[in-house]
Amino acid sequence: MKMIRRTIAATLALLGAGSLSQMASAQTGPDTIDHLEGPPGPLAAGFNRQDARLMRPGALLLASYDRNVDGVITMREIDDGAEASFLVADKDGDGVLGGFEQSDWARAAGGGDDILANPMLFDADLDRQTTREEFLAGVKRLATSVETDEPGVLRFRDLTKPLGERDNRRTASRDF
Repeated sequence: MKMIRRTIAATLALLGAGSLSQMASAQTGPDTIDHLEGPPGPLAAGFNRQDARLMRPGALLLASYDRNVDGVITMREIDDGAEASFLVADKDGDGVLGGFEQSDWARAAGGGDDILANPMLFDADLDRQTTREEFLAGVKRLATSVETDEPGVLRFRDLTKPLGERDNRRTASRDF
């Protein structure tokens, strides 16, 4: 019985080694798994790499504040959204955010590795506690740092930037 098992194991090992060597010799060109000529799927035709865009830091948070879903984020929506975000972040309800509360909120808001996780955005006096007022001011600083086409108007397209090239729009909106 042991002899049969050894024979079967040796046969399987030889078959496996043979098929691996065939697969290795069949790959003479570029790695077809990692190499794509263009994006897959129905969007491949007409896709232009210059149209690809990156999200700006904090963009998802600011976009979530667009309550009427018109693609324009007003200062009123930013104020209301920041207030709601602070209430969500203040887990213990004491009116201030500690470092863990802020980092937990940033991670939940989709910015765990983003500017939202940077305590200096919100804790302006660096006392390791963020008050409601500091938090609201930090969100407003974030919003006004976004480059816009039109002063005082923050549109969804302003929350992205071209991939690999400098955006030639004006530097930032101070009108919020």
